[in-house]
Amino acid sequence: MKTYKLLKDIQNPDHDKRRAYGYQKHSTFKAGTFFEGKPVSVDAHAWRGAAFISCKEWGHIGGDLAALLIGSSVESEPNNWHEIATTNGGCHHMADDVLENLIREGVVTLGQVRAALNNSLNETK
Repeated sequence: MKTYKLLKDIQNPDHDKRRAYGYQKHSTFKAGTFFEGKPVSVDAHAWRGAAFISCKEWGHIGGDLAALLIGSSVESEPNNWHEIATTNGGCHHMADDVLENLIREGVVTLGQVRAALNNSLNETK
């Protein structure tokens, strides 16, 4: 799968106000959303593989809607923790494991992590 960033807002043709989660709860797919996707593919025997998207915000989307979203996007590399976690199945809950490895390998110090955490907490106020 490749990673993409949506370039423009797209109205969701499958929007359902009764839905509390999944892609159908969204009336609009917002520009700037980062997701993983597989475009439509055709193999040597002319078998057509449907487009597919996986996104933490939207869930899983297949078929023509996935093709539309991929076609309205640009391939993009992850640039922050949220995007990196998105490309690895939405593993935001593993941030502590990542930090432990960085500290153990000497890439960052515990003091640097503490300072970054304090900065993050102060920014939310």
